[in-house]
Amino acid sequence: MARFTLPRDLYHGKGALEELKHFEGKKAVVCVGGGSMKRFGFLDRAVGYLKEAGMEVELIEGIESDPSVETVMKGAQKMIEFQPDWIIAMGGGSPIDAAKAMWIKYEYPDVTFEDMCKVFGLPKLRQKAHFCAISSTSGTATEVTAFSIITDYQKGIKYPIADFEITPDVAIVLSTRELARLIKLKDINLAELPESEFDDPLGESTGAAVIFGSTGGVIEAAVRTAYEIQTGKPLPKLDFEELRGFEGIRVATIDVDGIPLKIAVAHGLGNAKILCDEVRAGNPNGYHAIEVMACKGGCIGGAGQPYHHGDEQVLLKRMKAIYEIDKNMPIRKSHENQSVLALYRDYYGEPGSELAHHQLHTHYIPQDKY
Repeated sequence: MARFTLPRDLYHGKGALEELKHFEGKKAVVCVGGGSMKRFGFLDRAVGYLKEAGMEVELIEGIESDPSVETVMKGAQKMIEFQPDWIIAMGGGSPIDAAKAMWIKYEYPDVTFEDMCKVFGLPKLRQKAHFCAISSTSGTATEVTAFSIITDYQKGIKYPIADFEITPDVAIVLSTRELARLIKLKDINLAELPESEFDDPLGESTGAAVIFGSTGGVIEAAVRTAYEIQTGKPLPKLDFEELRGFEGIRVATIDVDGIPLKIAVAHGLGNAKILCDEVRAGNPNGYHAIEVMACKGGCIGGAGQPYHHGDEQVLLKRMKAIYEIDKNMPIRKSHENQSVLALYRDYYGEPGSELAHHQLHTHYIPQDKY
């Protein structure tokens, strides 16, 4: 069995931050990093909204990049003394990661850092507080995931904390449209910015990752890898045109070195339901794999993307652009990404390992609000 957990509530767009006014509780602690949240006024607005909700507010400021065990313990002690009902983490991945670890220690003061790092071994949280993540960047996605990275500088090791319990209850996120508005607001000319390296491992990508944004792209990326792993041979061609298109449901049979692989692709939940009903009826068409994307056209048509106002030509142009980027990438197969290979070598062991299955495969369960 596997599981996939997201925050119960996600807010984005104009007025999203104001949702803090509706939180229920007596006390809230706000965890932030450097000065950007304060400098741009977001911290003051958040504090103001929480006070409108009738809460007393305490700040934990100055959380460093790659937060340390010491920072976590100091912040947790402050929470223990203040006794908040809500923990609000604002900024990039570091303050959110740190706040998650503080949350654990706050709820269970006797838990050691070593206990926190036992994969999926945490006790039940939310005995004292709920957690809200407010992201200022799109990077590690800690605002919507069950992970945190904390650094032990004495040992020189970054430790992952992995448990569904630390998935935020609420996430207030930055969409593509909002990012574009911020860039315009601050008069940032991207062409004039100095070149710099991405954080490892975010700098290395593949064409297979790029096409995830389009309907049919996820399964095409999977087929590229599955073919070569199954056969031990290089693909004769990388582009699976039969998996691409804009029909609501597409069906294709891929020849994997003599083995027919029947695939269905759907975008839009109405089309997904049709395929689900077929599978429930015994899978009469014999699909081996099914890809479903909720948004029309895939992520390129998702909430938060620039508006297309129902114009399919806009989505088709985005789709074409994605496949052009893929075509020009130096690496186009997921299993050739060296960062991914290192992750399996050093952490998961191998694809399909017990740990990989436990963390990466999914099922869905009902969740009550808070």
